[in-house]
Amino acid sequence: MSRNLAFKIPKECKHYEFKLVEELVLWPHPASAHYGQLSVIGFWDRDEDLLNSLSYEGSESLPDEKLSIPLMYQRNFNFPPRSTRVVEINGELKYRKVTDGQLVHSRHLMIQLQKLQMKLEKQHNLPKRRPTGLCDGSLHSSVKVSLLKMADYIKENYKPVILVHAMSQITQGDDLIQVNLKNRIIRKRLAES
Repeated sequence: MSRNLAFKIPKECKHYEFKLVEELVLWPHPASAHYGQLSVIGFWDRDEDLLNSLSYEGSESLPDEKLSIPLMYQRNFNFPPRSTRVVEINGELKYRKVTDGQLVHSRHLMIQLQKLQMKLEKQHNLPKRRPTGLCDGSLHSSVKVSLLKMADYIKENYKPVILVHAMSQITQGDDLIQVNLKNRIIRKRLAES
């Protein structure tokens, strides 16, 4: 994915948009990922501070093992009872740097890549222009090599984490996921028409 990464800044989502654990974990590149608030359903592993994906029918294209995403809690977080298993989490997607634990949004990572492209093009005395990304065929080869190294570094060193705002116990997690996915398809079809 890094080789085709367009340098488009993600728009902030200011409502709790439904996402699957699988979408967050398997997203091709942190810099182009969801930015802002989200709602996710899964199995809560309180001991490990993880949200595990729910297995559901029709997931043949996904890896065999369940996927999980780490959770971080805001101060004074009101935890549900310990017996709670299937939960809906409202929170915010962030990326944690593996070396020092620094938390950033996908937007920050994209801006970092954009600034690097502008800096490199200036160093090579190339015409000033808007950052385009690695998908740009007219990108100078040495600029592209440096950008690709940085994009690969980001992909390797920043891992998704959910900053939890609220958590509630739910009973029909699989059904709720299916309804949310159907609603997403309907909204997409309406937007296309």
